[in-house]
Amino acid sequence: MKFKIIITIFLFIFSLVYLNNAINFIQENDKLMNEIKEKKANYYQKPINAIITKNTMIPGLKGKEINIKKSYQRMKKINNFQESLLVFNEILPTKSINNNYDKVIISGNTNIKQVSIILNITDEYLFNSIDKILKSNNVYANILESSNYSLTNTNFQNSISENYLPFTTYCLTNKIEIEENCLINHKYTLLGYNIPPPFLSNTKSILKNGLILQYEFNKNNYYDLNLIIKYLKNNEYKIVSLDELVKE
Repeated sequence: MKFKIIITIFLFIFSLVYLNNAINFIQENDKLMNEIKEKKANYYQKPINAIITKNTMIPGLKGKEINIKKSYQRMKKINNFQESLLVFNEILPTKSINNNYDKVIISGNTNIKQVSIILNITDEYLFNSIDKILKSNNVYANILESSNYSLTNTNFQNSISENYLPFTTYCLTNKIEIEENCLINHKYTLLGYNIPPPFLSNTKSILKNGLILQYEFNKNNYYDLNLIIKYLKNNEYKIVSLDELVKE
């Protein structure tokens, strides 16, 4: 009796292994599977390492590659290759900014044509006017904590929070220097370029990929923000949040 049980278990395990091998064989020789494998190289993106020096760093970029098995399983339902059904694996860079709070992030990745805008608005009556500019251009801007009105006024938060992003998860510096409080609280320190008037021409003079552009407008020059945004867009710069800018 015991011998029969052992034989039954053995046959059951053998059948599972055989079935699994048979399924793998069929999949490996399936036309759709081969098509996915042939196109794998077209979608491969190599990760880019962060650039880290003694005091500064620039974020790297994650790479990606097709997850062949999961992509095949999704496409097999329609038995046809479809790009929108591809499943990807992330490839992490070997050198990253993660947890390096003792260095200043001097820009976003310089391989991507994008910038961030930080606004320091001390005149509460400018918020709605600037918000209209952001909405009409469909862009976001981070706002400094020093603009206390924005953080305490409920009406402001409810009406224009879609376009303003609070500057609370980072520290800002205009020189290569880390504050002890940032280290203690595990906050990244970002280098901002404080742009003086005339805003547009001074923006043009320093503009390059990954910069954090910092402005303080008043009632006489706030509309320059509209000109700056249009200039950036016309030159194919994407305006993104700080989170997006420094993301690897």
